[in-house]
Amino acid sequence: MDIDPNTHLEFLLTTLDNLNDAILVVDNTGKVLYTNHGFDRIFKPLFGDIVEWTFDKMSSDFKAFDLNGQLLPPEQWPFTKILKGEKVFQEQLKINHNRDKNISLYIQVSGGPVRYTGEEQSYAIISVSDITAQQKSFRRLQESEEKLRLFIEHAPAALAMFDREMRYIAASKRWLEDNKVSMKEIIGAVHYDVVPDIPEEWKKIHHRGLNGESLKNDDDKFVREDGSIQYLKWEVIPWFNAEKEVGGIILVTEDITTRKTDEKEARVALTKYKTLFDNFPIGITVSDNNGRIIETNAVAEELLGISEEEQRKRHIDGGEWQVVRTDGTPMPVEEFANVRAITEIRKVENVEMGILKQDERITWINVTAAPIPLEEYGVVAVYSDISERK
Repeated sequence: MDIDPNTHLEFLLTTLDNLNDAILVVDNTGKVLYTNHGFDRIFKPLFGDIVEWTFDKMSSDFKAFDLNGQLLPPEQWPFTKILKGEKVFQEQLKINHNRDKNISLYIQVSGGPVRYTGEEQSYAIISVSDITAQQKSFRRLQESEEKLRLFIEHAPAALAMFDREMRYIAASKRWLEDNKVSMKEIIGAVHYDVVPDIPEEWKKIHHRGLNGESLKNDDDKFVREDGSIQYLKWEVIPWFNAEKEVGGIILVTEDITTRKTDEKEARVALTKYKTLFDNFPIGITVSDNNGRIIETNAVAEELLGISEEEQRKRHIDGGEWQVVRTDGTPMPVEEFANVRAITEIRKVENVEMGILKQDERITWINVTAAPIPLEEYGVVAVYSDISERK
């Protein structure tokens, strides 16, 4: 390109050559007249010398896409807009070479027309920046955020992520179900507006989390405004941004109200059972599924003449038992009511037997035994003293 050194264009080109940005000058036909050192440094290794290129060549050699991946027709390219006399500022797009698959760039384009007084020819100055690295970093960040969002959304626990103002960033489906809210109504909303009956104590805990402290409680009582009681297991975890500053907190909660209710009911039932078991006026013996005695009451100790500690060392079919039939002959273990119940898997009733004690006295008992329909349990045997009838 022959340029009179005294023209304004020569002065402009000299100025542009000293810029670090990639600059090119085109005429009104779309032919590239000039590229500065910045352009040569950034793009020449990929494209070679593009002086004398035309826009038609560019549009035939490349495809352009917007940042959402939609194909842009040539008339929507920022270069076309500039050639039409429009000013373009920082339009971003992706370009792919039609033949060389290794040439794929994200670029940012700014520019506009330039006309000098007395010049018939008009020009366009175009600034092109390679933003591939920034876009790839941004897209990796987007992918990470999407993975995090999906992880939180599908987490089996009630989990929510908040910023420093306690605005919702993400929440799991379980969180939405437990708090009876939808994703649409909470994202961006302040947690205390979504759940207005949060006590001040919990707000202080959230504040401690926002100061970088991790906290947890495995059994916390929460009294709601309507007076209902909810038991929660919760954890507060601060999360950190790229500057290593606390960006907000993650709350993980588990509603353990049902479990607490079940535990209370189980304790009540166990207390009732133990009270009845220990104070029932008949002997009771419980064995596991191997026939080992695991429970016995005070009446059983008295009737059998054997301590609870000693009974727990025995099996219901052990050879140490000294038992006789009603006719005085030894009773084999196969005839014991509890042995029959565990082997025949049925209730065996009203078996009379005599327990021969160390002082050679016999205590006569009536025994009923039945299988216990619980895993690892065997049978329960209940027996009463019938010695007065003998």
